[in-house]
Amino acid sequence: MASKPANSALISIHTYWDSSNGFICPLCGKELEYAYNDGGRLLITLDKPLWIVSNYYRCTDPKCNLHNAFPIIHENVIRRRKYGKDVWEQVINFHFNRHLDYEQIKGVIWDVYNIGISINSIRDICMYFKTAGKLHMDEESIKEIRKNGEIVLSLDGAQPKKGEPALWIFTDRITGRVLLSELFKTAPASVLTEKMKMIQDKYKVPVKAVISDKQKNIVNAVKDFNHEIPHAFCQYHFLNHIMEPIVAKDSHLTMQLKKEIRKSSIIMSHYKGTLN
Repeated sequence: MASKPANSALISIHTYWDSSNGFICPLCGKELEYAYNDGGRLLITLDKPLWIVSNYYRCTDPKCNLHNAFPIIHENVIRRRKYGKDVWEQVINFHFNRHLDYEQIKGVIWDVYNIGISINSIRDICMYFKTAGKLHMDEESIKEIRKNGEIVLSLDGAQPKKGEPALWIFTDRITGRVLLSELFKTAPASVLTEKMKMIQDKYKVPVKAVISDKQKNIVNAVKDFNHEIPHAFCQYHFLNHIMEPIVAKDSHLTMQLKKEIRKSSIIMSHYKGTLN
């Protein structure tokens, strides 16, 4: 488990479950419970580095496909990747739309954003996108997803900057497999609905639930796709310098709060990421 770097300017973000139905499994309707968090990881974004702590939840029913703990993933995170989705968007856009080579991209990313990124990392991002731009219909994915008999679809797309395309990634939350990734200049509900139908048709497995943030286009897309399936929402809790005013006023209270926070791993299911 990684340790958070000693950097007072590093913002911590904790993800947590949020649904109007409370802690109810979107698949079987049984109770969800907090499982653990991953301790945090460093994410390099265009704006600033972030410390992302992903909380994991599981269904209490051992027979449910969501009984194995699953993470709530921040919108800028690509699992097991060092760079944020916004960095990926820039690399992909520079290479596939503006036709810059890897060396040029490396220079632009450094000059504009002051981010060091290696040629190998740029190559990996471009090759990953080139592959994932098509539906991931490899035999292993098909076998695993069809064995489960259902998909819990996670779709994530950063809010696009004006004039720039945004990277959208569609993932099966049960298996953790990426099903589709595409760059969209705009992503209205109609486009997202079409992609969800495409995934369901290609895999021949029903999408039984959706997990995403509360972007209006996603909410409407899920309703258009199938208004009867559950739609759960991810939330992110920013803890930037939250202790500073407390430290300034009461050092004893600060120590007591730190003890309580450590005991509860910051976020427990009943508190949904707040310190209130």
